[in-house]
Amino acid sequence: MSEAAVQEPDTTGGPSPATTAPGVLGVLRRVPFTATCAVLMIVVGLATGTLWSAVEDRSWYPQVGYGLPSLLDGHVWTLLTGPFFAVGPVFYVPMVLSFVLFVGWAEWRIGTGRAAAVTIVGHIVGIAGAALILLVTRPTGWPWAQMLGGELDAGFSAGAFAALGVTASTLRSPWRLRLRLGIGIYLLVALIYGGNLADLEHFVAGGAGLLAGHVVTRDLGTPRTGRPSRREWRLLAVAGVLVILLGTVLSWLIPSDGPLGPTGDTESDWVDVLITLVLALLLVNGLRKGKRTAWRWGVGIGILNVVLGLVVAVVVIVAVVLGEPWEIVGGPLFIADRLLWLILLVVLIVGRHAFRTPSRRRIRKRREFAADRADAIAALHRYGGGTISWMATWPANRWFGTGPVEDTDAGPAAAEPSAAPEPSAAPEVVAAADPRPDAASDAPTDSASGTPSDAAPDTADAAAPDPAADSPDAAEPDPGIVIAYQAHAGVAIGLGDPIGPAGSHIDAVAAFSRMADRAGLVPCMFSVGDATAAAAETIGWKYVQVAEDTLIDLPGLAFTGKPWQNVRSAINRAKKEGIEFRMVTLADEPWSLVERIRGMSEEWVGDKSLPEMGFTLGGVDEALDRDVRVGIAQDAHGTLHGVTSWLPVYGPGGRIRGRTLDLMLRRPDGFRPVVEFLIAQSCATFRDEGVEIASLSGAPLARSEGDGPVHGLARVLDQIGDVLEPLYGFRSLHAFKAKFQPRYEPMHLVYRDEADLARIGVAITRAYLPDTPVTELVKLTRA
Repeated sequence: MSEAAVQEPDTTGGPSPATTAPGVLGVLRRVPFTATCAVLMIVVGLATGTLWSAVEDRSWYPQVGYGLPSLLDGHVWTLLTGPFFAVGPVFYVPMVLSFVLFVGWAEWRIGTGRAAAVTIVGHIVGIAGAALILLVTRPTGWPWAQMLGGELDAGFSAGAFAALGVTASTLRSPWRLRLRLGIGIYLLVALIYGGNLADLEHFVAGGAGLLAGHVVTRDLGTPRTGRPSRREWRLLAVAGVLVILLGTVLSWLIPSDGPLGPTGDTESDWVDVLITLVLALLLVNGLRKGKRTAWRWGVGIGILNVVLGLVVAVVVIVAVVLGEPWEIVGGPLFIADRLLWLILLVVLIVGRHAFRTPSRRRIRKRREFAADRADAIAALHRYGGGTISWMATWPANRWFGTGPVEDTDAGPAAAEPSAAPEPSAAPEVVAAADPRPDAASDAPTDSASGTPSDAAPDTADAAAPDPAADSPDAAEPDPGIVIAYQAHAGVAIGLGDPIGPAGSHIDAVAAFSRMADRAGLVPCMFSVGDATAAAAETIGWKYVQVAEDTLIDLPGLAFTGKPWQNVRSAINRAKKEGIEFRMVTLADEPWSLVERIRGMSEEWVGDKSLPEMGFTLGGVDEALDRDVRVGIAQDAHGTLHGVTSWLPVYGPGGRIRGRTLDLMLRRPDGFRPVVEFLIAQSCATFRDEGVEIASLSGAPLARSEGDGPVHGLARVLDQIGDVLEPLYGFRSLHAFKAKFQPRYEPMHLVYRDEADLARIGVAITRAYLPDTPVTELVKLTRA
């Protein structure tokens, strides 16, 4: 638990954020076609009075409304006059708003000329295509075609849907597929279960836009892969189930007379609809996660529906051959449902590789993707790690391992190393022993320790080499890539950078993503360095800064000059008041001292009435690890004034190249600048031991001033930091560390796409506050 109230927060207001949104005139200059058309719609409505009385009631409606009758009468100009009217006053608002939204977005992304062409051509294709369909099908006696064949319509909505369908192709994956599926589902459901003339025009125009989108925006869109990914196959399956669900519910709730005949049969059993609703929702959740069980149920139900359709078809054929009378009650909708199930069945079978996530029981039984703490320690000794890498060994974590990897000549691990080749579908689990010669004897046995004795195998009889030997890799087992993570709210939160060979960050992030994907979890990585963030970006992920690491370079460190005046004052005052500094291994200290430190921590939490945080914030249990050094400030009477704990930062070959500040406590009525004194004396001790860096760790949701304006997600995180500042004082703590003249390195959250952020936010909150009820969190934010 880091002591937060070290220094009063800086209350001086920073520069107000610059206004980046363009003004109204700037927006209008970007979308002149959209603005002109919207103004014309309103002006025409005012001039003709159709804003308050329906145009379809006017005698001249056939002269301006488009449709099959107008085109057969040679009124081709209606293709140009109809778009600026609405059928009734109530339709003006949705028509104008949807046009501004869809076409305005298209114009903003693909340019005025291209957007105008797509909208106008799409409108003409939608109207002419719908008229052609009705012209061909009306002579067959189809009641729906005969009814629509005599109707007229007005509005520019068909062109707006065409523009939306084309512009969807400019999005990056997976948003491109998501929007295209959403458009397609709406158009299909509206046509089948609504079935008016506008729905048919929208279907033709929107479908044409979706089909032509890749061609029209070939030079604007993001690179497209030739085959759907696992996530896209799952999304396709979910979309199929949703179409079937919507069709079943809408056909029962909303009576209509669409192309498949009348719907809304009052004799339908609501129990059947409810069962369909429950089964579909269960399938959606399982298919979304790629669950193998949900896939099997989906395939089974799909086969039953297709077989039922085939049986009915055979019965009808036999009846026709024998000349017997026959009738299928609700036949059109029955056929439509069977066809939809057939399409879904094809999607499930072709994309079956995307639905291999085993059940939780099977995962626990087979320990798929599992590694352990010993693997994490072995990887740290072999490859080294970043400043928070020792947190990967804390027992609250889970571990993902890839097994032994090929040796590379990439050189020493970077400050924030990453990892290795892609694992197989079921990564090999490494059973690496702790490479330290004294691992067995050093393991603490008390249950309060952060490193219980059964966390690593017994190595008392092993001939483990000295980590500092010239060729440690030759004697130590290769643990492969190890990533520590915690699972909360369906999210796998990777803790820090992957631990593994240098230069393989991309493979490490991809392997972790596949592991989470197969386990039905949303992957993200928290508090990673620039190298991992850049690697994640190359495979299509996003990242945002969530903290800043504060680093002190120890070689040549001297507390001289004006910038160090406060630190020197703390050291001098400590000498005058008889405060002594000791650097110890807490597990070797008397238990009475450990209990006093524990009491100091509990007192801090109790005084502030705050839940104790975890995840990247350790406590006394973590300080009891023998690899952790603890700085203690005591006076001549044995009074404990302050405590700091320092996690090891390993370099390649098991060499400790740095230390990271974790626990930071002080006595409320004790020596006031004790924290400054402890940090300065600890840094001096590590400097004399040849350690290269000391990290004062990163304060969550805090950053240095002068980084420039922030936008989007970063601004949201800053607002969350504003809420938490009175509670935990992260920014005050960050400002306090500045007196040690550190250099800063950003720490990022990397994630697949923005749709995961809400769940990731909940998961990270649960990781930091695992035992805090939601009601208490709400109370804290209101305090």
